[in-house]
Amino acid sequence: MIQISKKTRLSVYAIIFSMMLAVAVISFTDISTIEAVSLGGTAVKGWPAKYNLKKNTSVLNQPYDKLTERMLRPDSALKVEISFSWPHTLKLELNSITPCCLLLDKKSGRIFGLDKNCRVVPLAESAVDWERPLFTGIDNIKLYEVCSSSRLRRVLEALEKLREENINFYRLIEQIDFAKNNRIEIIISGLDHKVWVSVDRTLSDLNRYLEFISGFELDLANIKLIDMRLEQMVITREKGA
Repeated sequence: MIQISKKTRLSVYAIIFSMMLAVAVISFTDISTIEAVSLGGTAVKGWPAKYNLKKNTSVLNQPYDKLTERMLRPDSALKVEISFSWPHTLKLELNSITPCCLLLDKKSGRIFGLDKNCRVVPLAESAVDWERPLFTGIDNIKLYEVCSSSRLRRVLEALEKLREENINFYRLIEQIDFAKNNRIEIIISGLDHKVWVSVDRTLSDLNRYLEFISGFELDLANIKLIDMRLEQMVITREKGA
């Protein structure tokens, strides 16, 4: 039979008592109450209503299940990391997989990522994947929020299908601009001209564009625009015109 010395038993009791005391202090005093919330290092305004958290309540007695439901979509690849920082600040961080595309915020000039659910996520400079298209011309970009633009969502879905069907062509798409409501404007790597396509037929317009430039002998160096928006017609515009 293993015998434990009196000194060891007293040390174990002391550790258990200290842990119980720490829990009691955290639970029944204001030392661990939440008075502020930060998301990605930025203070969140109106956080009690936004995240369903309880102000001036212990960090141990918060409805974190409801918090994650508020922050994440059911099919999202994101995860929430929660930590407590004294004094009285709950720190939230969202982490995600590699974004589907890049997103330029024209106000700040920063580049963010956009995941498959159209959620805006932060990117470190070293993590920018330039083989992903850069989306420009989009207003009201909010970090960690899901973009409400149906145009953006439809184009993103079309690009993911293109990526599955023709990865080489997908990698040549440098930039997609959403500034105009009646079209999106695409820049292809290594080519001087721009391509206009319809939001509702992005994938089919891009496939028709490939067939067009492959099936006809064109002086692409002299063309500045190829408009694919009409289903039965291709409109080209030469430089200087």
